[in-house]
Amino acid sequence: HQYLTFASPPHLQAAVAVGLGRPEWLEPMRAGFDRARGRLAAGLEEAGYCLLESDATYFQCVDLPASGVRIDDMAFAELAVREAGVAVIPLSPFTEGEAERGLVRLCFAKTDETIDRGLEAMARARGLAHSRSSPSGEVPPKAAEG
Repeated sequence: HQYLTFASPPHLQAAVAVGLGRPEWLEPMRAGFDRARGRLAAGLEEAGYCLLESDATYFQCVDLPASGVRIDDMAFAELAVREAGVAVIPLSPFTEGEAERGLVRLCFAKTDETIDRGLEAMARARGLAHSRSSPSGEVPPKAAEG
């Protein structure tokens, strides 16, 4: 799947070349991604997540340990999809050797409605993750303003 999704057949490369020469096509798309990134980032921060910078991508990375989540990226991804209804991508499988195990990413190339449902689910996932790792079941406070 990864190779089909991210490989660019020659005819698509030609189409991209045409599109790059048409700023009237690109500017609205760029503005839409900026707006969607802002919507997702604001909602995640409101839910208590700490975020990494996300320039030049349509993914927003979340630092789980800094967000008070005490389970690793794979466990969080499983919990999020099975119990909260949101799919996140753990980053550890993208590395070799000793991997960072506390980062997940979400795609913001979505409709506002999908982003909003995802934000609700991410808030649930944070609470569920914390209840699994905290004897008191208390959710940690929201991330400090940075």
